[in-house]
Amino acid sequence: MFTIKIKDDTFREVFKKHNNASLECNDTNLGEIIAWLMLNRPPIVEIEIRHPTSSIFLPRTIVNVTVPEHKEADARTCVEIFHLHCHFEPENENDALNARRFLVQKLGKKNVLNTYVWHEVNGPHMKWSWEIWIESLNALSIAALNMMSLSNKYPDLRFMFHCDTDDEYTDHAVRMCYVKEKDDLDLHFFQESSKYAGPQAHKRKTNETTIFSMGETFNRVDLLLSQKYDAMERSQDVDVLPSYFLPHGSPPLPIEPCKSADFLIKLSEKLSESKNRPKAIVFMSPHFLRDGFVVSTCSKPTTLYDFDDDTDPLKLKKLESLNYPCDGHPSIAKEVASRIRATGMQCDESPTRGMDHGVWTCLKLLFPRADIPVISLSVSRSLSAWEHIQVGRALSPMSRKGVLLLGSGEVVHNVPLMGERQSIPQSFCVDFESWLEDASMKSLPGSRRDKTLCDWKTLAPHAKIAHPESQPWPKHMNINRPFSSPGEHLMPWYFCYGAGGYNATVKCLSKEYLGSLPMSAYVFQETSSNSSSAKL
Repeated sequence: MFTIKIKDDTFREVFKKHNNASLECNDTNLGEIIAWLMLNRPPIVEIEIRHPTSSIFLPRTIVNVTVPEHKEADARTCVEIFHLHCHFEPENENDALNARRFLVQKLGKKNVLNTYVWHEVNGPHMKWSWEIWIESLNALSIAALNMMSLSNKYPDLRFMFHCDTDDEYTDHAVRMCYVKEKDDLDLHFFQESSKYAGPQAHKRKTNETTIFSMGETFNRVDLLLSQKYDAMERSQDVDVLPSYFLPHGSPPLPIEPCKSADFLIKLSEKLSESKNRPKAIVFMSPHFLRDGFVVSTCSKPTTLYDFDDDTDPLKLKKLESLNYPCDGHPSIAKEVASRIRATGMQCDESPTRGMDHGVWTCLKLLFPRADIPVISLSVSRSLSAWEHIQVGRALSPMSRKGVLLLGSGEVVHNVPLMGERQSIPQSFCVDFESWLEDASMKSLPGSRRDKTLCDWKTLAPHAKIAHPESQPWPKHMNINRPFSSPGEHLMPWYFCYGAGGYNATVKCLSKEYLGSLPMSAYVFQETSSNSSSAKL
């Protein structure tokens, strides 16, 4: 038996009238009672559903909404489905997956419409999480009862659930039920409603064969136990684009024949196919180095000719005759900023930032028609591998709706020691790159692989030579600026690694050396993805 505690005299009487003067419910009608309370309680009223072993909370919510008078709402006419969630830390992943498996078994396959595990921040969920979709009030009873049991068995996990009425902000801010204790959500992910019209404003939109959720209509049969749907992305049946790390080498890349240029032209052919063609590109370049992360929100980014002082004058003149007149995409750029901020990291917006040569020299070969919007993303001056991985993972879901995540640089960047372009690469260069490939391609659990890669400064051979601290440039190079920061050309690789997903496979697609400067290209893609573009 469950006891319902309502901390408001007026609404307590409203509920008792609905529930035959009782402040109790049982296993059978638990789902019906919870759904009714989610839909009908005012945001300022706190509710607790007590059980001898655990509790469910509808906390008092401070939201900028006005609750009008409305008739009693019925979940059967207002609610499309229910979303069950569990938040967990990486170290509790096994417990979280066991809890998910147990709950799916208890619900039964016929009641589970969709389930997905997020090894990343997703939507308003600020930790790793899983979700399960259910539809019936009976299934909600089963779910609530078993989530209370799981909360006792796994005290480090956080369980919660909410209804879906097609009002995402209110569903998460007002209608979210927490098991045992509340966990934080990033409600700024949604555009806050200025006025809460009440559940009567949202009528069930679908019939017996389809489901409406998160802004889209889905076939019930296709959703059963599906592992592909991104609940926050409004996408369906879309191949997941891999992320690519590209070498930009020396500035003459677009005008000098070389193996790396040939590779980009070949990749261009692949990405120009309709199923792989992106609708926008987010590009991280080491030549856009800032405090924290900065994303370009301009609609018409300019082409920046930010070349080194020693660039051959004839080549420089030819390069400066080139232009890359692509559009930007302010709305996607703002989504990028929002996703990064949801991780707790800084992300500023720049309405004027153009494209440096780390971006456009690659794109000139990759998408020569400049007909895809491009958003530039900075490298953070922290040069923290972990932060750049997390930013990549925060943006990774965007690849499910056609956004291509790219980075450029070099996995070894010591230009004063690169030697002649035709010389044999020195051991520090080959050994460092070999370590990076071995560490990233080993079949290790994601968290262990991440830790190894993030410790590159201490574990990788010749790390201080491969990415040296600030030092003077050789006089013959005639470069009148400080040497690059240690690791700035490597951080986009870590961004792309994170963008490939938690269990990303890593593959070197092309390798070339300009002396001791490796011009290597890599692809990163989630192991479970079925995207055909991963084959390149």
